Amino acid sequence: MFDLSYANQSEYTVVHIVANAIANDSRVLKTAESLSIAGFYVQIVGLGKLDSNGYTPGGVPFHLAGVRSPKKANLFKLEGNPKSLTEQPTLIIERMGNLVIDLCKKSEKIVIHSHDFYGLGVAGFAIAFLRKINSDLQVYWIHDIHEWLQGSRIELSLKESLLSVEREFIKLPNQLTTVSAQIGENIQKYYGLMNRPTIVHNCPAFVGEYRAFPDIRSQIGLSAKAALGVYVGS
Repeated sequence: MFDLSYANQSEYTVVHIVANAIANDSRVLKTAESLSIAGFYVQIVGLGKLDSNGYTPGGVPFHLAGVRSPKKANLFKLEGNPKSLTEQPTLIIERMGNLVIDLCKKSEKIVIHSHDFYGLGVAGFAIAFLRKINSDLQVYWIHDIHEWLQGSRIELSLKESLLSVEREFIKLPNQLTTVSAQIGENIQKYYGLMNRPTIVHNCPAFVGEYRAFPDIRSQIGLSAKAALGVYVGS
């Protein structure tokens, strides 16, 4: 894991990469805020609404940059046929990767913290280019795996494209993190990784005295024999 004691924070540029709306991704924002409080210069590259003043969700102590959300506009046209950016992994990787490159060109020490399916390819693309133009560049790469891509229900051809990107780059980051032990185990076994990704839960660490609470069945009067479905999502 990246150790704050190994770097002079002011010398480092930390760039988070996330291929979804920045303003709604609390995992990314909380990580960025923690690093910003620790004294690092933090930038986030993600998707979001762009206007003449740039991308500003407001209320955050770090710089944000973005590309226009594919949910609001088609960014590319291939042979006259409009395509959503999310349906073209190589395009989103190149478009966001070029933005990362522009933000990092003047930095000598960089921490890249990429997130999720697309972020892995974006970071890999950008880092390869930056090292070509500056062989002395110091880059520490952390990739955060939000989901188990093999088990996702996204469209098959898109999944295959993203799996190709994952196979190419998954062993290159200095550190892998993920949201659960099961995803970490799956990733390690599938790609034959020497080390299992570090678990960073989407919840605060428990502090204080533990108190037992009634189980949900007791609370709603549901018998042990009755089926109980749980949905987590938006």
